Amino acid sequence: MTHGDRLNVQMNPLKDGIITPVSRKDIRMHLPEFLSTDDAGFIHAKGHRIGLHHVLRLYNEGYSPEMIAAQYPSLPLALVHKIIAFYLENGAAVDAYIAEHDREIQNQIAGARPAPPIADLRSRLESRRSHIPAER
Repeated sequence: MTHGDRLNVQMNPLKDGIITPVSRKDIRMHLPEFLSTDDAGFIHAKGHRIGLHHVLRLYNEGYSPEMIAAQYPSLPLALVHKIIAFYLENGAAVDAYIAEHDREIQNQIAGARPAPPIADLRSRLESRRSHIPAER
């Protein structure tokens, strides 16, 4: 997306170039040139994989911009300041985006199959090893 594009911040696949909402809430904000979004609606610092929510979680926990930049050394301090300024100007929409992001992550975690117990994995490994012919 380019500067000035209108972005629905809900976490859903693209449809006709617009991210469609999960619920009927329609949260919209303009992303500045230093933020980008991927096809799933994940907002991140342009040229980085560090998400908007990563920076703002630390900021909301009381980290200073300098402390945040120290946590993410690939992010220039000036970019951290820009992200925080964007948040301060668009707090309600950004908070809604982060809340939706958190809900989506929780849904994915809830829907994930549990890993098999270690004993089952060892049993499978031993079973497969017993079916491998010995080398001569």
